[in-house]
Amino acid sequence: MPRLSSTKVLMIEDDFEISTLIKTALEHNKYYHVEIATDPFQAMNLMSEHFYNFVILDWKLPFLNGNETIETADRSLNLDPSLPEDWDRSKVPVIILSSSEEADCRLKESSHFKYSGYVSKQQPAQQILNQLDHLFLNQNSLSSLSA
Repeated sequence: MPRLSSTKVLMIEDDFEISTLIKTALEHNKYYHVEIATDPFQAMNLMSEHFYNFVILDWKLPFLNGNETIETADRSLNLDPSLPEDWDRSKVPVIILSSSEEADCRLKESSHFKYSGYVSKQQPAQQILNQLDHLFLNQNSLSSLSA
């Protein structure tokens, strides 16, 4: 399965070390372009300007949890008349990245986003990267089947 050559990822993560590690590793493979938002409001500003193929979402963020972040972003995207058109064409896969238990990280259905998987922060960095890569590939495979 060929990878998308211009996969844009928005990582919403307030931990500088983990976000830098993931960004560096993903961009090293040259398949991904990763932008980092350190809080939900910065993420919403970026989403209003750019479309992303994936969102990696820390569940415990300053001000809002992961679900509140997606709900607020979804409402903002519904109200933004200058939104990049791609936001209305399909739901963007969201990968939850958290030290919380998977059962505690339930993403509600929304207009612009869909739950795509969970990755625990409580494992070695290489396993985190392998799981992210697997989820990206799986989602890209599903997208090409429905196209």
